[in-house]
Amino acid sequence: LLKGVVHRLHDGEYALAAARCVCELADLSETEFPATAAERCIMHPVMRAIDATIRHEYMCCEWLHALILLLPRLSRAAIESSVLPFALKHGDSSTCTSSRLLCCVLLGAIADACGDGLFVERKFLSSALGLCQDTELDVRCCMCMQLPALAAALGPSLSESKIAAELVELQEDEHRRVRAEAFRAVIALLRHSSAEVVKATLLPMILKTMRGSMKTLQKLQAEAAFNGLSSPPSPSIY
Repeated sequence: LLKGVVHRLHDGEYALAAARCVCELADLSETEFPATAAERCIMHPVMRAIDATIRHEYMCCEWLHALILLLPRLSRAAIESSVLPFALKHGDSSTCTSSRLLCCVLLGAIADACGDGLFVERKFLSSALGLCQDTELDVRCCMCMQLPALAAALGPSLSESKIAAELVELQEDEHRRVRAEAFRAVIALLRHSSAEVVKATLLPMILKTMRGSMKTLQKLQAEAAFNGLSSPPSPSIY
């Protein structure tokens, strides 16, 4: 079966079926699909398939999904030596936007699969935070969406010193989509932070956003009244 799947990875007619077959394999038990088989037979062909389809969003997403499902089956050594360098390669500033988006998603998935804060801090936290400042709006949004996974792996102490500080800056981003994702990340970070950091850093960010929302609503209400409208349009709180 594994030989058949790997044989079809780059066959245009069967590639989608092969990607979904890998997803099914990832759901099997350790007895049915050992981790050693995932590492030896599937991991590298899936990464090659991602490289081959990086500019074809639909197929690339299928292969990325398959790789993410495989991560819990892989050893730390395999993730560190193969998957993480693969992800960081795609996050280089010289790569295309799709490639950097892939890196963001993979870094979040690796943090979630490993759950080791020291590993995350040593190996890729600085790269992840760098992507939060990417020139592309979509990349900043995508990496911001991964911050809760990084915070969960880092634990309260590291997430307070590393992630919270980044979110303060992201809440001031020029684009409201980034500010929206930062706000969601702040809410998610509440469960990974001490009472002191919640009070001193996170709650002020939340209150600032909510006050901005109220000012926007009041402005819309005033404009609606001036124009004779019965009710204003719903504002974005971001």
